[in-house]
Amino acid sequence: MTVLPLLARRHRIRQNPRINRSDVAGRSPDEIHDAATGAGLIPKGPDPKSGKGSYIDPVTGKQRILIHPDSTGGHVHVNNPAGERLGIGGEVVDPESPAAHLPLAP
Repeated sequence: MTVLPLLARRHRIRQNPRINRSDVAGRSPDEIHDAATGAGLIPKGPDPKSGKGSYIDPVTGKQRILIHPDSTGGHVHVNNPAGERLGIGGEVVDPESPAAHLPLAP
C-alpha cells in the first residue's frame, strides 16, 4: 500500500477529488495546477506543471492528471479515480488514442 491512501485515511479524506475535463482541456499548465491542487490532488515529482511529475489522488494513490507541454501547446491526460484514461466527454478511452490527449492552451 502506498503512503497517500494511508494519509487519506489518517486525515479522514473519504471522497476522491472531483476533476472535470473542462477544468483542464484548453487550459494552461498553471491553470491546471490551480484546479488540481484546489480539488485536493497531490503534486508528485519535481515539477508536474512542466511534465516532470503528475497529480495524484490522495484516496487511491492513482495518477489523475499528467501534463505534456511542448512548443506547439502540448496536451494533458485526465484519469478517473481508478487510474483509467478519460476522453473529453468523461468516457474511458484507450490511453494511446487521440481521445486521451486533451489540448493545452497554446
